[in-house]
Amino acid sequence: MTDIPLSTGLVPFTPAYREKEAKPPVYMIKPGTVIEREQLEAELAGPRWRAPRVFVFQELDAFANGIRALLPEGDDRARLLELVEHRRAGDELDAADEAVLLEADRIVMGAWPEYQMLLEFKSRRAHITPLLAFMTFVKGWKNVPSTYAAGMDGRVSESALSGVQQNDLRLVGLHVYNLLYAGGQEKNSVSPSKSESVPKISRSASKSPAGGKSTAADGKKTRAS
Repeated sequence: MTDIPLSTGLVPFTPAYREKEAKPPVYMIKPGTVIEREQLEAELAGPRWRAPRVFVFQELDAFANGIRALLPEGDDRARLLELVEHRRAGDELDAADEAVLLEADRIVMGAWPEYQMLLEFKSRRAHITPLLAFMTFVKGWKNVPSTYAAGMDGRVSESALSGVQQNDLRLVGLHVYNLLYAGGQEKNSVSPSKSESVPKISRSASKSPAGGKSTAADGKKTRAS
């Protein structure tokens, strides 16, 4: 179905993994303003979603606090805290030290409320951010099974979302969110596309493949960042 509102401000976008289809979906994105970006961040951090940005220093502070609280004093605890400071400084660690930190992460994650709270924030943010960004800034589409419709708040209605593939919803949402930061994530916090706990140690450190092509106003295709 083709449901694209008439607006010269909309930018077409197709996820990279669907570009070679006979009729790939095209999502029409309204570029967000700085104010709209901050409104989205405030909503994410607010009482409904409780999904604020979690900064690396906050995560490392909570991790270190958990180590101090849960492990007895001694050489092992001192060594762990030293490794945390190396991580804070961005130093590369060898495989043995990474393994030690990963085991400490497992212990702290299971028993330290401050750390658990930050991980919960990150998990909610990773799931909610792409959805809210998609609903807020996608203003139409074509070659999608459902008809585009917006609710009273101007966002894509939940009934219309039923025809959007889950991968498209996430990848387009992440692309939209990146556009709010001029193509890059905020530099001092962890991207919503990452799910690791301790930075550079974690279970999933790769970036989400939110690639695709969008068409600029002059008709030239530009690779999404």
